[in-house]
Amino acid sequence: MEIKSIVKDICENTKEKRVEYIINFLRENNITHKIQKYTDGINIEIVKKGKNTNKEVIFFAHHDIYDKSIEGANDNSSSVAILLSIAKFLYFYIPYYTINIVFNDNEELIGSIFSLKNSKEKKEAIIKKIGSFQYLNKKIVLKKFYIAFVLELSGIGDSLYFSSKSGNIECDIKLNQFLNTIAKNLNINHLNIPISLSDIIAINYFGIKGTVFGSIPYIEGKNYLSDLNKKGFCKEIYPHVWKKNHTSLIELIKNLEKIDSKYSN
Repeated sequence: MEIKSIVKDICENTKEKRVEYIINFLRENNITHKIQKYTDGINIEIVKKGKNTNKEVIFFAHHDIYDKSIEGANDNSSSVAILLSIAKFLYFYIPYYTINIVFNDNEELIGSIFSLKNSKEKKEAIIKKIGSFQYLNKKIVLKKFYIAFVLELSGIGDSLYFSSKSGNIECDIKLNQFLNTIAKNLNINHLNIPISLSDIIAINYFGIKGTVFGSIPYIEGKNYLSDLNKKGFCKEIYPHVWKKNHTSLIELIKNLEKIDSKYSN
């Protein structure tokens, strides 16, 4: 499973070296890309022109991690690995719509936006440090963006989740319905659940339709939804794998191997 090996490779790099790893991966696979440096971080962009260039789809996966002592295998190296694999696939494939893949920086700052201590001005300043905001803010023709996907927590679980809500922001209902239909037709376990705030905040800021998706153990997801119905949305009832967002590589690989075994039989 190539994604698993990419996750291992990423996690062997220090926090400061992960951008370098992504860039080297793209160079080694002859994938054209651009590096966007801004005051607080670095974004990496891949654009694959489609047959219809009037509309564009964008995929975000943040490459920054929580701190130097955590490998960030589930949050969010697994999502980076998935998008790197998609980029390799697109090298030989012409999509219908133009596809933008963005490895963005400083997503981990989002958690501090809604601190009670932060003023409106402070919250605005934090948002402007986030890589997804910086990327979209520098795009000349935003109206071309048809839909946006954010990949988060993609490494642990036997089920897909599609985010009904991210923090206090509603995800696009029609887009989630479309994803649900695909998952159902492919006989893939899937759930619609609220998650914590993510890069959807930047997507919403610029008025683009979008959603967040990743993976979760199906039973944990079902229990999470049951608890939500009883208690409402709060951090204390997050699924176990989300309480450990910054999962160690060892735990992630064990879960990936279980999924490999399930779907290879």
